[in-house]
Amino acid sequence: MNELTPKKIRKLFLTIEINLVLWLVLCGMIWTSPSVAPQIKHYATIGMIIAALLQHWAYYDLYKTAKE
Repeated sequence: MNELTPKKIRKLFLTIEINLVLWLVLCGMIWTSPSVAPQIKHYATIGMIIAALLQHWAYYDLYKTAKE
């Protein structure tokens, strides 16, 4: 397996951050729109929460790998 270089770690972290930001924007747009069904609002919120949890977990793994 290829070693994770600091450049690769930065790219992975940036990708993870962009994913979370896009979920936050999507969730904000859906919750402010009055014409969206409540079920879709809840699914968007669940997706955002999952993205946040995965972002936290991935960041911890990348940080731990970079520290070693």
